[in-house]
Amino acid sequence: MTLVTDDGEEILRAGDAAGFKAGDPNGHHLQNRSEADAVIFEIGNHLETDTAHYPDIDLVAALIDGKSVLTHRDGTPYA
Repeated sequence: MTLVTDDGEEILRAGDAAGFKAGDPNGHHLQNRSEADAVIFEIGNHLETDTAHYPDIDLVAALIDGKSVLTHRDGTPYA
């Protein structure tokens, strides 16, 4: 798997792990660029105060009063 973050790319092999501090707005995702199947195991939680940052598309997703709210980084609504 290739881990893609705001800082670049890193190859993850079987048994590798990656972690991100709570509140860190570093956007990240995994890509399987091979022809083989890949299995990942993700551990996390979902809190009422969670916020997700997607810097490549200038999107911030937050859960406010039980509703998903999408904005740009500057706080304007995301269409």
